[in-house]
Amino acid sequence: MKKAAVSHHEADVRELRADPELAVAYLKAAMASLDDPEDRAAGYPGASGEPETEAVYTPPENA
Repeated sequence: MKKAAVSHHEADVRELRADPELAVAYLKAAMASLDDPEDRAAGYPGASGEPETEAVYTPPENA
């Protein structure tokens, strides 16, 4: 039975395995992005160099 869907990761891996030149270009771009602090892991805490912030719930005073 065939799978109804393929994950994005699985599709990327298949595409990169099928095209070695694309895989090399992908890795070069990934390595270059590691050299650029403005291009690192969006959403990864601390990756931007900004201090981590945490949302704190403050209940209303008249609750």
